[in-house]
Amino acid sequence: MKILKKILNNLFFILVVTNVNLVDKNTYDIVFNNQIKIKNVVLEKVNDSYIIKFPTYISKKGKIYPQIKILTNELKEKIIDSILHNNIQQDNSELSWEIKKFYQYQKNKESNLKMFCSINFDNELEIDCKIMENKSGNTYVLWPSKKSFTGNTNIKQVLIKKNLKEKIEKELLKRYNALKKEGGFDNFEDN
Repeated sequence: MKILKKILNNLFFILVVTNVNLVDKNTYDIVFNNQIKIKNVVLEKVNDSYIIKFPTYISKKGKIYPQIKILTNELKEKIIDSILHNNIQQDNSELSWEIKKFYQYQKNKESNLKMFCSINFDNELEIDCKIMENKSGNTYVLWPSKKSFTGNTNIKQVLIKKNLKEKIEKELLKRYNALKKEGGFDNFEDN
């Protein structure tokens, strides 16, 4: 049965949990395909079921924005099974990805924040990121992070292997620079 389950996972669901580290009570760092690490994932038991809570962004006004989303029940079950039963798989398969959201931040033209984006991995996991531009005009991609307890530094919540991260960021910045070169930004979303 285990062999059949593994074969089906590899045929239909490429994203697998390759490592789980206990950080604190009910809080884990989870690695997918040895390529994406999401830190501080909380697993809570509510009644007879489990809820997975990923790190979120909380605005200055207290509004909560999810930054990481599970798109399938299969991935949710894989994560829960990996945490509860140490069901870890080894898989270094290259992940398929696509840019799903890509739209301009319009509230403050002077802001360093220029674009909101989201990356979909294997149609199972979506991670939000932002395109930022500093005062010198240099652009970069900001992945989910949170302020340290002192508030002086950001602690990365999502770590992506260098070659995969570079491919994604190159495509995001290419898109941003093409829009900037055209001289205008209109809201749009890729579907």
